Amino acid sequence: MLYPTDRSCQELVQVIFGIIVGYMICNYLYNNEGECPTIAPTIPMIGMVNGRQNIGPLRIHHWIWGTILLVIAMIHDMYILSGICFAFICNGLSYEDCFEIYKHRDMK
Repeated sequence: MLYPTDRSCQELVQVIFGIIVGYMICNYLYNNEGECPTIAPTIPMIGMVNGRQNIGPLRIHHWIWGTILLVIAMIHDMYILSGICFAFICNGLSYEDCFEIYKHRDMK
């Protein structure tokens, strides 16, 4: 039988595990600000060019997608995914251009 503290502890461990995994994924995928990501697909159907997502004139950063996924993951009690999304959000907000959604920057 699980006690409330046992379940809370398990959920916390899952979130921490997700944050660690998310941190490792971010370190692998994302380079310095303005540089092309390590995996940079071009998928014109969804507006992705060289790993950058654009919807019309707007640049959609990975922290924005992470925020949307975090809300969905929390609603469905997906703790590991919540941790991964949290790491993506923190990583995305660490870039100097994190709020520049209208300005398209050239890749180095």
